Amino acid sequence: MTLDERILSYLDGGATPAEVAELERLLETDRAARDRFARLCEQDAALRQILAVEPAATAPPPRLRQRRGAVRPAADPSATPWLPLAMVAAAAIFALILAAALFSTSEPAIREKPVARPRPVPLERPAPPPPPEPAPRVEIPKPAPLPPPPPPVRPEPKPDFVVPKPAPAPVQPEPPAPPPPPPKPEPKPEPVTPPKVTEAAVVVARVERFKGQVQLLTGKDASPAKEPLALTSGQGLQTVAADAVATIRFPDATTVELGGETRIAQVTNGTGKRIVLEAGAVTAQVSRQPAGQALVFTTPHAEARVLGTKLTLTVSATETRLEVKEGRVKLTRLSDSASVEVTAGQFAVASDAIKPVAKKIAAPPPRGVLVEDFDDAADARWQKLEGGFPTTTKGSVDIDLSPRPGEPYGTGWHASGGLRTKQSFAVPFRVSVDVDISHKDPSINTLVVVAPRIAGPRTGKGEAAVRLRDGEYSAIVEEKHVKQADGPTTAPVRERWTVEFGLKEIALFVNGKQVLRHTHGLAITSEYFVELQGAAKMEVPAGARVRFDNVKIEP
Repeated sequence: MTLDERILSYLDGGATPAEVAELERLLETDRAARDRFARLCEQDAALRQILAVEPAATAPPPRLRQRRGAVRPAADPSATPWLPLAMVAAAAIFALILAAALFSTSEPAIREKPVARPRPVPLERPAPPPPPEPAPRVEIPKPAPLPPPPPPVRPEPKPDFVVPKPAPAPVQPEPPAPPPPPPKPEPKPEPVTPPKVTEAAVVVARVERFKGQVQLLTGKDASPAKEPLALTSGQGLQTVAADAVATIRFPDATTVELGGETRIAQVTNGTGKRIVLEAGAVTAQVSRQPAGQALVFTTPHAEARVLGTKLTLTVSATETRLEVKEGRVKLTRLSDSASVEVTAGQFAVASDAIKPVAKKIAAPPPRGVLVEDFDDAADARWQKLEGGFPTTTKGSVDIDLSPRPGEPYGTGWHASGGLRTKQSFAVPFRVSVDVDISHKDPSINTLVVVAPRIAGPRTGKGEAAVRLRDGEYSAIVEEKHVKQADGPTTAPVRERWTVEFGLKEIALFVNGKQVLRHTHGLAITSEYFVELQGAAKMEVPAGARVRFDNVKIEP
């Protein structure tokens, strides 16, 4: 049922109590419904007057309960003054047109209301309240009550609080005046220099002892090391000679021993110790390190991370070799981050050509014995001869004797290429080695030399050697040929040599057969190094080579 139908049903007196209650609810909650109710009540009253309907003849509709905000019915229509005749006629016509429009879609009973009965037929209604009232005339509520709300919302009071803003304006300009004095004291920090750092604050390690020629490295500068020596962060140390040694000790008792011809470019000790090892060999006894602060050795090929162990690290031009005697160390190749964990009794090699793999260390030879197959880091046990022919140690000692224009050949011979042991041996001892010579030519010399361990430059004094040249074996003492024997007449030559060097004699065995023996007459006063040499003249054929392999030196 629509709102208009509810209101008309109420005005006709046909609304049930439930419908009256529902209409009351709408009038309480809906302002538009109240306006519509007032308008229809006014039209209904006007229509009844025009049709001369007696209000008393019909029982009035139930009176709506008076509530705050609800529509109040008008006074008795009989008290309303009569309108002039013209106005009454106009109102009648307006009411008829409005009624036709309103009830055009209503049910037949409602549309016949103005036509079928000039007077509304009274319907059964509930008993009227004690004070019967005529049909109410509802005054149309006007939007006049709306203006009261705006006063509390008015923003006029706000300007009262904005007025204080000008007050701080005169106070703000006052602070700028003081700035001129402050600049004068500012220069004070400039003359203040940072306090000098004491040695204890920057020293990361100390050199406990060193022997031979040792240098202190500071950046690119090198200066002779003097005792006592402290290493500050960023400094390094190097042993220049083959027989030089040095030991670095850290505050936690970690020690790093440098072998001959070893270069540590930098030592730092911040959140963890870091040692940059560029060449040579070191043996380290590393104390247990704090969690997350491992000691790290960095080489050109790899990084070794140590938490606490005993190890040997050897760096050559082409590879890095790690041997672990106690504990465990992680070795990582820098080129691709390939890594391996090396434990006690194992070693690993890292280079551009070799991926690090942990392998078992072979049992060390007896004291005073050297066994070498050149399959791993031979540089840890051998050193190359300076200024000689190019020499490599990939599986064997390979000396390239090809002509080298532009290089000095001295008295006709170029300086020998080859290797020298870093270890010296007590006399007597025996040297066994495989020898491979590519050409039979008078311009090629192949030698095994024994040289005394003496300080200073070499002079040839006290040295002895065996040589093969152009199909002839020779024994040489202090650079003098003293004994000769026939050798192979074809090339290439592949033989097993054994050289016995004693207190009085030197002998050469080839493939188990003695070919030379000579009393050398040397005064043996020291241990001897062993050298594997290849030498040649400029006339040597291109591609000429000498190779040594499977060396064994024993008492």
